[in-house]
Amino acid sequence: KKKKKKKKKKKKEFSSENLLCYLELCQYRQEIKKQYKKENIQINDTHPTKFVISEAMPKSKIVFNSETSTKDKIIALIHKYIKMGATYEINISYQTRNEMIAILRNPSFFLQFSPSLYPFIFDPILKELLLLMRDSFSRFAQTAPFQKWNSKYNQP
Repeated sequence: KKKKKKKKKKKKEFSSENLLCYLELCQYRQEIKKQYKKENIQINDTHPTKFVISEAMPKSKIVFNSETSTKDKIIALIHKYIKMGATYEINISYQTRNEMIAILRNPSFFLQFSPSLYPFIFDPILKELLLLMRDSFSRFAQTAPFQKWNSKYNQP
């Protein structure tokens, strides 16, 4: 008997969850900064021009839900992207993941963490995601979803 060789399908790996997370965390950062400015809450943004995305992007239901507190938005975003087994679990370092998950395990975290730092709580993740996406951008730029997005949102 001849054995049939099965061709292994090469798995396409574009990590679209990383891009989705990046966009939503950037929206979170921008929106919380905007809210704080309206409320005259002083913040010190060491990267004011970094992690800025177009206002034309579709709005996150988590970030733009006016009935949800900032604390609950942070928790929801951790559950969506960072927690092990999350619906859109992102590819980040073990250390960064554990630091973020510690927020869920520590009920007094928000009492110890200054609200002026809330806009920047996800900055370590944004930095990691940016590095990861730079590495895979050339492959991702060839996909149909990116081409569609680019033609819709990246107009002169």
